[in-house]
Amino acid sequence: MSKMNNTIEYRLWNKIGKRYFTKKDSERAYLTPTGRVMSYSEIMGFIDITDQVIIEQWTGLFDKNRKKIYVADIIQADWHFDTPTPIEDLPYFYYETIEYALDDNLEIVGNVHDEIESK
Repeated sequence: MSKMNNTIEYRLWNKIGKRYFTKKDSERAYLTPTGRVMSYSEIMGFIDITDQVIIEQWTGLFDKNRKKIYVADIIQADWHFDTPTPIEDLPYFYYETIEYALDDNLEIVGNVHDEIESK
């Protein structure tokens, strides 16, 4: 049974490009202590791109395929949800339930930025 991980990780959704930052993109961007997202370009130096991205924090949980579950992910579980559900829409107490029941049942089926079809 997996335990919740307390590591703080996040991913960035590019609102303009309509895609997640790649590893290469992420190496040039960082989150400041004040919550701003800065990017580095050799031509322009550091620029504030906060308004161009959505910050999505990792929940500390994994799905049955060992994929990290982020707040914008849509999950499906045989044991509870009739339809795919965005993890950010779950009440807080579900996280503890999910932590102990996810290994074989919980699966990421998309994210809030995609159009998804029910399985």
